Amino acid sequence: MAVFGRIRPRSHDCAEHGPLAPEDVLGKLFRVHRFAVGYDPEEVDDFLDAVAAAMAGYTQPLTAWDIRQHEFVNQKRRGAFCPDDVDEFLECIARTLEGSTGPYPVVEA
Repeated sequence: MAVFGRIRPRSHDCAEHGPLAPEDVLGKLFRVHRFAVGYDPEEVDDFLDAVAAAMAGYTQPLTAWDIRQHEFVNQKRRGAFCPDDVDEFLECIARTLEGSTGPYPVVEA
């Protein structure tokens, strides 16, 4: 879930995704809102492109903290991505980077 575009920690079972590969990140589709507040698809796609490149080793590595701290701008427009869907997927990416896909929250030191 998001609070002004920031991921809020939650218990989410990422087992359905398993450990994610860069191609999983690039191929992810999200529900869109017709006229509700959501994330700009271009902004989300650009961030996921950067995440996939980092996961593939083409750019500087990202950490789970980097993923969880990323903020998207909430906007009300036709075709905005559903924030809950995006945030849940980003949590699965963070858990992949931590090496955990279980249903329990991972506490970072």
